[in-house]
Amino acid sequence: MMVMLAQIDWNTLLQKPDMLPLLVLVPTMGMVALVAIIVPQWRKVRQTDAAAALKSQMIQRGFSADEIIRVIEAGDPSGRKKRGSHDPCGVAPCGC
Repeated sequence: MMVMLAQIDWNTLLQKPDMLPLLVLVPTMGMVALVAIIVPQWRKVRQTDAAAALKSQMIQRGFSADEIIRVIEAGDPSGRKKRGSHDPCGVAPCGC
């Protein structure tokens, strides 16, 4: 038989000292897990918004596509190999 939250006698449950750590730990771990999922996704959204705004401003100012690519790649902190004039498709030995 399923116990519903409304049917739990909270006063009795809170009076048991061995249940207190569980009552604190479970919601805390749930919040930590939720934050660990939401924060990185929110950061990605903000980075994408910032990159889109930068590209839009650069287009309005008359930058060429090559200049925009150069600026975006220069600001990438990951250090990944990017597309270059010697590697147009972005995949190292591709024969392009």
